[in-house]
Amino acid sequence: MSHTARQLFPGWYKRAGYETEAPILKARVDAIDKILEKEDSAFWLDLIKLLLNLRVSGAHVKEFVDFFVTEDAAFPLTDNQNVLRHLAAAVIAILLDEQQSGLTRKVALSIKTATFLKQYDLTDFSYVHLYSTFNLQNGYAFLRANDMSKAESTLATLETAFGDEKDDAVVQFNGGEINGLLGVMRSLLTANNALYEEVDIHWWLFGAYSTEIGKAFSAIPFSTMVFISALELFSLTRFHSALRNSSQYLAKAILSSPGKVAALNLFQVISGLPEEEKKLVVGESADQLTFLTPLLLAVKSSMDVADGDWSIHYKAIANNADIKKEEDPVTIANQLYLELVLLNLA
Repeated sequence: MSHTARQLFPGWYKRAGYETEAPILKARVDAIDKILEKEDSAFWLDLIKLLLNLRVSGAHVKEFVDFFVTEDAAFPLTDNQNVLRHLAAAVIAILLDEQQSGLTRKVALSIKTATFLKQYDLTDFSYVHLYSTFNLQNGYAFLRANDMSKAESTLATLETAFGDEKDDAVVQFNGGEINGLLGVMRSLLTANNALYEEVDIHWWLFGAYSTEIGKAFSAIPFSTMVFISALELFSLTRFHSALRNSSQYLAKAILSSPGKVAALNLFQVISGLPEEEKKLVVGESADQLTFLTPLLLAVKSSMDVADGDWSIHYKAIANNADIKKEEDPVTIANQLYLELVLLNLA
Protein backbone atom coordinates (compact mmCIF):
# COMPACT_ATOMS: atom_id res chain seq x y z
CA MET A 1 0.00 0.00 0.00
CA SER A 2 1.24 3.47 -0.87
CA HIS A 3 0.28 4.96 2.51
CA THR A 4 0.36 3.47 5.98
CA ALA A 5 -2.75 3.23 8.11
CA ARG A 6 -1.14 5.66 10.56
CA GLN A 7 -0.70 8.24 7.79
CA LEU A 8 -4.30 7.80 6.65
CA PHE A 9 -5.83 7.99 10.12
CA PRO A 10 -6.35 11.82 10.17
CA GLY A 11 -8.28 11.59 6.88
CA TRP A 12 -10.48 8.77 8.17
CA TYR A 13 -11.18 10.68 11.37
CA LYS A 14 -11.99 13.91 9.51
CA ARG A 15 -14.36 12.15 7.08
CA ALA A 16 -16.20 10.72 10.08
CA GLY A 17 -16.95 14.30 11.14
CA TYR A 18 -14.58 14.70 14.10
CA GLU A 19 -12.12 17.43 15.00
CA THR A 20 -8.64 17.07 13.50
CA GLU A 21 -6.79 19.96 15.10
CA ALA A 22 -3.21 19.04 15.94
CA PRO A 23 -3.68 18.70 19.74
CA ILE A 24 -6.72 16.44 19.27
CA LEU A 25 -4.96 14.24 16.71
CA LYS A 26 -1.87 13.98 18.90
CA ALA A 27 -4.00 12.90 21.86
CA ARG A 28 -5.75 10.27 19.75
CA VAL A 29 -2.50 8.91 18.30
CA ASP A 30 -0.83 8.80 21.74
CA ALA A 31 -3.78 6.76 23.03
CA ILE A 32 -3.66 4.48 20.00
CA ASP A 33 0.04 3.80 20.56
CA LYS A 34 -0.72 2.59 24.07
CA ILE A 35 -3.63 0.47 22.87
CA LEU A 36 -1.36 -1.22 20.33
CA GLU A 37 0.63 -2.67 23.23
CA LYS A 38 -2.40 -4.74 24.32
CA GLU A 39 -1.92 -8.47 23.70
CA ASP A 40 -5.22 -9.69 25.16
CA SER A 41 -7.18 -11.28 22.29
CA ALA A 42 -10.46 -10.86 24.22
CA PHE A 43 -9.86 -7.09 24.25
CA TRP A 44 -9.39 -7.06 20.49
CA LEU A 45 -12.46 -9.23 20.01
CA ASP A 46 -14.52 -6.53 21.73
CA LEU A 47 -13.00 -3.92 19.40
CA ILE A 48 -14.16 -6.05 16.46
CA LYS A 49 -17.65 -6.01 18.00
CA LEU A 50 -17.45 -2.21 18.20
CA LEU A 51 -16.43 -2.11 14.53
CA LEU A 52 -19.38 -4.32 13.55
CA ASN A 53 -21.71 -2.16 15.64
CA LEU A 54 -22.62 -5.06 17.92
CA ARG A 55 -23.69 -4.65 21.51
CA VAL A 56 -20.60 -4.69 23.71
CA SER A 57 -20.09 -3.62 27.28
CA GLY A 58 -17.87 -4.32 30.22
CA ALA A 59 -14.29 -3.82 31.26
CA HIS A 60 -12.76 -3.79 27.77
CA VAL A 61 -14.95 -0.94 26.51
CA LYS A 62 -14.23 1.08 29.64
CA GLU A 63 -10.52 0.38 29.22
CA PHE A 64 -10.70 1.47 25.57
CA VAL A 65 -12.39 4.74 26.54
CA ASP A 66 -9.93 5.30 29.39
CA PHE A 67 -6.99 5.21 26.99
CA PHE A 68 -8.44 8.24 25.17
CA VAL A 69 -9.60 10.03 28.32
CA THR A 70 -6.08 9.79 29.75
CA GLU A 71 -4.74 11.72 26.75
CA ASP A 72 -7.75 14.06 26.38
CA ALA A 73 -9.88 14.90 29.41
CA ALA A 74 -12.59 16.27 27.10
CA PHE A 75 -13.12 12.94 25.35
CA PRO A 76 -16.88 12.13 25.35
CA LEU A 77 -17.98 9.65 28.00
CA THR A 78 -21.61 9.41 26.85
CA ASP A 79 -23.29 9.13 23.44
CA ASN A 80 -19.92 8.02 22.13
CA GLN A 81 -20.84 4.83 20.24
CA ASN A 82 -20.08 6.32 16.83
CA VAL A 83 -16.70 7.83 17.72
CA LEU A 84 -15.70 4.59 19.48
CA ARG A 85 -16.62 2.64 16.37
CA HIS A 86 -14.46 4.85 14.15
CA LEU A 87 -11.57 4.73 16.59
CA ALA A 88 -11.86 0.94 16.91
CA ALA A 89 -11.69 0.64 13.12
CA ALA A 90 -8.62 2.87 12.96
CA VAL A 91 -6.84 1.08 15.80
CA ILE A 92 -7.48 -2.32 14.18
CA ALA A 93 -6.24 -1.08 10.79
CA ILE A 94 -3.04 0.35 12.32
CA LEU A 95 -2.44 -2.84 14.30
CA LEU A 96 -2.80 -5.00 11.18
CA ASP A 97 -0.62 -2.66 9.14
CA GLU A 98 2.24 -2.38 11.62
CA GLN A 99 2.43 -5.76 13.34
CA GLN A 100 2.66 -9.42 12.33
CA SER A 101 1.96 -11.93 15.07
CA GLY A 102 -0.42 -14.65 16.14
CA LEU A 103 -2.68 -11.94 17.57
CA THR A 104 -2.81 -9.88 14.38
CA ARG A 105 -3.47 -12.95 12.23
CA LYS A 106 -6.34 -13.87 14.53
CA VAL A 107 -7.80 -10.35 14.38
CA ALA A 108 -7.46 -10.17 10.58
CA LEU A 109 -9.02 -13.60 10.06
CA SER A 110 -11.83 -12.82 12.52
CA ILE A 111 -12.85 -9.76 10.50
CA LYS A 112 -12.80 -11.76 7.27
CA THR A 113 -14.88 -14.65 8.59
CA ALA A 114 -17.36 -12.57 10.63
CA THR A 115 -18.42 -10.50 7.62
CA PHE A 116 -19.10 -13.45 5.28
CA LEU A 117 -22.89 -12.98 5.14
CA LYS A 118 -22.60 -9.20 4.75
CA GLN A 119 -25.13 -8.38 7.46
CA TYR A 120 -22.95 -5.60 8.85
CA ASP A 121 -22.85 -2.16 7.23
CA LEU A 122 -19.15 -1.41 6.86
CA THR A 123 -19.49 1.17 4.08
CA ASP A 124 -17.39 3.70 5.99
CA PHE A 125 -14.84 1.13 7.10
CA SER A 126 -13.82 -0.65 3.89
CA TYR A 127 -10.18 0.11 4.66
CA VAL A 128 -10.25 -2.37 7.55
CA HIS A 129 -10.91 -5.19 5.08
CA LEU A 130 -7.93 -4.07 2.99
CA TYR A 131 -5.55 -4.18 5.94
CA SER A 132 -6.99 -7.53 7.07
CA THR A 133 -6.30 -9.05 3.66
CA PHE A 134 -2.84 -7.49 3.58
CA ASN A 135 -1.99 -8.87 7.03
CA LEU A 136 -3.21 -12.39 6.16
CA GLN A 137 -1.16 -12.45 2.96
CA ASN A 138 1.93 -11.36 4.86
CA GLY A 139 1.18 -13.89 7.61
CA TYR A 140 1.21 -16.73 5.10
CA ALA A 141 4.69 -15.73 3.91
CA PHE A 142 5.96 -14.87 7.39
CA LEU A 143 5.20 -18.28 8.91
CA ARG A 144 6.49 -20.26 5.95
CA ALA A 145 9.58 -18.14 5.27
CA ASN A 146 13.00 -19.70 5.66
CA ASP A 147 16.34 -18.13 4.85
CA MET A 148 18.32 -21.11 3.58
CA SER A 149 21.12 -18.94 2.22
CA LYS A 150 21.65 -17.51 5.71
CA ALA A 151 21.53 -21.04 7.16
CA GLU A 152 24.21 -22.20 4.70
CA SER A 153 26.34 -19.16 5.50
CA THR A 154 26.05 -19.83 9.26
CA LEU A 155 27.10 -23.46 8.84
CA ALA A 156 30.04 -22.44 6.63
CA THR A 157 31.20 -19.94 9.27
CA LEU A 158 31.05 -22.59 12.01
CA GLU A 159 32.89 -25.12 9.87
CA THR A 160 35.63 -22.57 9.22
CA ALA A 161 35.88 -21.71 12.93
CA PHE A 162 36.29 -25.31 14.07
CA GLY A 163 38.03 -26.77 11.01
CA ASP A 164 38.52 -30.49 11.31
CA GLU A 165 38.46 -30.51 15.11
CA LYS A 166 36.49 -33.52 16.41
CA ASP A 167 37.43 -33.46 20.08
CA ASP A 168 34.30 -32.70 22.14
CA ALA A 169 36.47 -31.12 24.83
CA VAL A 170 37.71 -28.55 22.32
CA VAL A 171 34.53 -27.95 20.33
CA GLN A 172 32.54 -25.70 22.66
CA PHE A 173 29.99 -23.26 21.28
CA ASN A 174 29.49 -19.76 22.60
CA GLY A 175 26.09 -18.11 22.87
CA GLY A 176 26.21 -16.56 19.40
CA GLU A 177 27.15 -19.84 17.79
CA ILE A 178 24.36 -21.69 19.59
CA ASN A 179 21.86 -19.07 18.38
CA GLY A 180 23.25 -19.52 14.88
CA LEU A 181 22.68 -23.27 15.05
CA LEU A 182 19.14 -22.76 16.38
CA GLY A 183 18.46 -20.44 13.45
CA VAL A 184 19.69 -23.12 11.03
CA MET A 185 17.40 -25.70 12.67
CA ARG A 186 14.39 -23.36 12.53
CA SER A 187 14.98 -22.70 8.84
CA LEU A 188 15.30 -26.42 8.10
CA LEU A 189 12.15 -27.30 10.06
CA THR A 190 10.13 -24.50 8.44
CA ALA A 191 11.32 -25.48 4.97
CA ASN A 192 10.53 -29.13 5.70
CA ASN A 193 7.00 -28.35 6.94
CA ALA A 194 6.29 -26.02 4.01
CA LEU A 195 7.46 -28.67 1.55
CA TYR A 196 5.39 -31.42 3.20
CA GLU A 197 2.36 -29.14 3.23
CA GLU A 198 2.66 -28.41 -0.47
CA VAL A 199 3.36 -32.03 -1.43
CA ASP A 200 0.47 -33.36 0.70
CA ILE A 201 -1.99 -30.91 -0.85
CA HIS A 202 -0.91 -31.68 -4.39
CA TRP A 203 -1.09 -35.44 -3.80
CA TRP A 204 -4.56 -34.94 -2.32
CA LEU A 205 -5.68 -33.12 -5.45
CA PHE A 206 -3.91 -35.56 -7.76
CA GLY A 207 -5.37 -38.59 -5.99
CA ALA A 208 -8.84 -36.99 -5.90
CA TYR A 209 -9.88 -39.15 -2.96
CA SER A 210 -11.59 -38.14 0.29
CA THR A 211 -10.21 -39.84 3.38
CA GLU A 212 -12.97 -38.26 5.48
CA ILE A 213 -15.76 -40.23 3.83
CA GLY A 214 -13.75 -42.85 1.94
CA LYS A 215 -14.82 -41.97 -1.59
CA ALA A 216 -13.30 -40.60 -4.77
CA PHE A 217 -14.14 -36.96 -5.45
CA SER A 218 -16.09 -38.10 -8.52
CA ALA A 219 -18.40 -40.17 -6.30
CA ILE A 220 -19.24 -37.35 -3.87
CA PRO A 221 -22.25 -35.09 -4.54
CA PHE A 222 -21.23 -31.57 -5.49
CA SER A 223 -22.88 -29.84 -2.51
CA THR A 224 -21.30 -32.32 -0.07
CA MET A 225 -17.89 -31.86 -1.68
CA VAL A 226 -18.08 -28.13 -0.94
CA PHE A 227 -17.94 -28.93 2.79
CA ILE A 228 -15.71 -32.02 2.72
CA SER A 229 -13.03 -30.30 0.62
CA ALA A 230 -12.72 -27.53 3.22
CA LEU A 231 -12.35 -30.06 6.04
CA GLU A 232 -9.65 -31.99 4.23
CA LEU A 233 -7.68 -28.94 3.11
CA PHE A 234 -7.70 -27.72 6.71
CA SER A 235 -6.33 -31.09 7.88
CA LEU A 236 -3.43 -30.67 5.42
CA THR A 237 -2.56 -27.14 6.58
CA ARG A 238 0.56 -27.38 8.76
CA PHE A 239 0.89 -23.77 9.93
CA HIS A 240 -1.26 -21.49 12.08
CA SER A 241 -2.16 -19.49 9.02
CA ALA A 242 -4.53 -19.96 6.10
CA LEU A 243 -3.06 -21.03 2.79
CA ARG A 244 -2.61 -18.13 0.40
CA ASN A 245 -4.15 -20.10 -2.50
CA SER A 246 -6.81 -21.92 -0.50
CA SER A 247 -9.66 -20.94 -2.81
CA GLN A 248 -7.79 -22.24 -5.88
CA TYR A 249 -7.06 -25.58 -4.19
CA LEU A 250 -10.69 -25.88 -3.13
CA ALA A 251 -11.96 -25.01 -6.59
CA LYS A 252 -9.91 -27.79 -8.15
CA ALA A 253 -11.20 -30.32 -5.61
CA ILE A 254 -14.83 -29.22 -5.88
CA LEU A 255 -14.85 -29.22 -9.67
CA SER A 256 -13.78 -32.88 -9.61
CA SER A 257 -17.20 -33.66 -8.15
CA PRO A 258 -20.29 -34.23 -10.37
CA GLY A 259 -23.30 -31.93 -10.55
CA LYS A 260 -21.53 -28.57 -10.78
CA VAL A 261 -23.72 -25.50 -10.26
CA ALA A 262 -22.82 -21.81 -10.32
CA ALA A 263 -24.38 -21.00 -6.93
CA LEU A 264 -25.78 -22.79 -3.92
CA ASN A 265 -28.52 -21.72 -1.55
CA LEU A 266 -26.87 -21.92 1.86
CA PHE A 267 -30.03 -22.90 3.70
CA GLN A 268 -30.89 -25.65 1.24
CA VAL A 269 -27.40 -27.10 0.96
CA ILE A 270 -26.88 -27.20 4.74
CA SER A 271 -30.35 -28.70 5.25
CA GLY A 272 -29.51 -31.37 2.69
CA LEU A 273 -26.27 -32.48 4.34
CA PRO A 274 -26.58 -35.92 6.01
CA GLU A 275 -26.43 -35.72 9.81
CA GLU A 276 -23.15 -37.65 9.94
CA GLU A 277 -21.49 -35.18 7.61
CA LYS A 278 -22.80 -32.27 9.66
CA LYS A 279 -21.14 -33.82 12.69
CA LEU A 280 -17.91 -34.14 10.71
CA VAL A 281 -18.06 -30.46 9.77
CA VAL A 282 -18.78 -29.16 13.29
CA GLY A 283 -16.46 -31.68 14.94
CA GLU A 284 -15.58 -30.83 18.53
CA SER A 285 -15.95 -27.09 18.03
CA ALA A 286 -19.67 -26.78 18.85
CA ASP A 287 -19.04 -24.81 22.06
CA GLN A 288 -16.61 -22.41 20.35
CA LEU A 289 -18.91 -21.16 17.60
CA THR A 290 -19.79 -17.46 17.65
CA PHE A 291 -20.54 -14.57 15.28
CA LEU A 292 -16.96 -15.05 14.04
CA THR A 293 -17.86 -18.44 12.54
CA PRO A 294 -21.22 -17.84 10.82
CA LEU A 295 -21.09 -20.86 8.49
CA LEU A 296 -20.24 -23.38 11.20
CA LEU A 297 -22.85 -21.75 13.41
CA ALA A 298 -25.40 -22.31 10.64
CA VAL A 299 -24.54 -26.01 10.40
CA LYS A 300 -24.89 -26.34 14.17
CA SER A 301 -28.18 -24.45 14.10
CA SER A 302 -29.55 -26.90 11.54
CA MET A 303 -28.62 -29.72 13.92
CA ASP A 304 -30.14 -28.02 16.97
CA VAL A 305 -33.51 -27.44 15.27
CA ALA A 306 -34.58 -30.90 14.18
CA ASP A 307 -37.85 -29.88 12.52
CA GLY A 308 -39.06 -26.74 10.83
CA ASP A 309 -37.30 -23.66 9.50
CA TRP A 310 -34.03 -23.48 11.42
CA SER A 311 -33.14 -20.20 9.68
CA ILE A 312 -35.39 -18.39 12.20
CA HIS A 313 -33.31 -19.75 15.06
CA TYR A 314 -30.16 -18.91 13.15
CA LYS A 315 -31.17 -15.27 12.60
CA ALA A 316 -31.74 -14.90 16.33
CA ILE A 317 -28.22 -16.07 17.21
CA ALA A 318 -26.32 -14.69 14.19
CA ASN A 319 -27.13 -10.97 14.29
CA ASN A 320 -29.98 -11.23 11.78
CA ALA A 321 -27.86 -12.91 9.10
CA ASP A 322 -29.67 -14.17 6.00
CA ILE A 323 -28.75 -17.83 5.56
CA LYS A 324 -31.17 -18.27 2.63
CA LYS A 325 -29.00 -16.35 0.20
CA GLU A 326 -27.07 -17.92 -2.68
CA GLU A 327 -23.28 -18.03 -2.75
CA ASP A 328 -20.57 -19.26 -5.06
CA PRO A 329 -19.62 -22.85 -4.05
CA VAL A 330 -15.89 -22.08 -3.81
CA THR A 331 -16.62 -19.03 -1.64
CA ILE A 332 -18.64 -21.24 0.72
CA ALA A 333 -15.87 -23.84 0.90
CA ASN A 334 -13.20 -21.20 1.51
CA GLN A 335 -15.30 -19.60 4.26
CA LEU A 336 -15.57 -22.94 6.05
CA TYR A 337 -11.83 -23.50 5.64
CA LEU A 338 -11.04 -20.06 7.10
CA GLU A 339 -13.39 -20.60 10.03
CA LEU A 340 -11.64 -23.90 10.83
CA VAL A 341 -8.26 -22.16 10.69
CA LEU A 342 -9.56 -19.42 13.00
CA LEU A 343 -10.80 -21.92 15.58
CA ASN A 344 -7.37 -23.52 15.50
CA LEU A 345 -5.82 -20.17 16.47
CA ALA A 346 -7.89 -19.96 19.68
